[in-house]
Amino acid sequence: MKNLQETVKDVSQSLARRKSGRPSASELQGDELREHIIAAASIVYGEHGYRGTTVEKIAQAAGISRPLFYRQFKSRWDVVDIIIKRANQALLFAADKAMSETEDLFPMLSAGIDAYFDWCRNYGAVVGPLYQEINDPESPACVHNKNTVKQMVNLLLEMVKKRNLPNYSPLLFETLVHTIEHTGSMIFWPEAQSEEVLSKSRAILQRIVTASLARPEDENQVPSIDSVCD
Repeated sequence: MKNLQETVKDVSQSLARRKSGRPSASELQGDELREHIIAAASIVYGEHGYRGTTVEKIAQAAGISRPLFYRQFKSRWDVVDIIIKRANQALLFAADKAMSETEDLFPMLSAGIDAYFDWCRNYGAVVGPLYQEINDPESPACVHNKNTVKQMVNLLLEMVKKRNLPNYSPLLFETLVHTIEHTGSMIFWPEAQSEEVLSKSRAILQRIVTASLARPEDENQVPSIDSVCD
């Protein structure tokens, strides 16, 4: 399955190859047309957020007419909802896969942080509005974020239970998940920061997460305070 960045690239190349003027319905049909509009809408959403994303802007980005858009979607909500839903599903899948590859708690959490950073790289500009709109009831991001955070917390609780680890409070995991997503929104939007900044940000998250979950016997696994100092 293509990630968002690959799909957007395909759409951009497709638009560049097309002659001037909007394509007719016969040029793009069925699933191809639908995916074309979704990818174009993702570009608009990444640049303008939900409140600034209009059907007119989506149609212009896709090189289609408004009537053609409405043959596929009822409103801008429908298409942005798909973009956000897919992004969140991809994050959950990536985190589950990465963290399932090790039995030890702290390497597992480290893999989860790396999976989140990789997800941010793949979704580029969309990361910003996804995070900024988590408390905006008008945006589909609000509903999806609450559901995704809940699923992520349940995933973590299930993983620590399988490993016979302490019964950590769900609120603790929820707090850590929000901390990680906040950091990602800062360092990957509006554009990705330097590798030096990424490395430092990862070290800070590593320190926060391990210090929050470490038992007395785990203290030697908590990164030194020097790792988060400039």
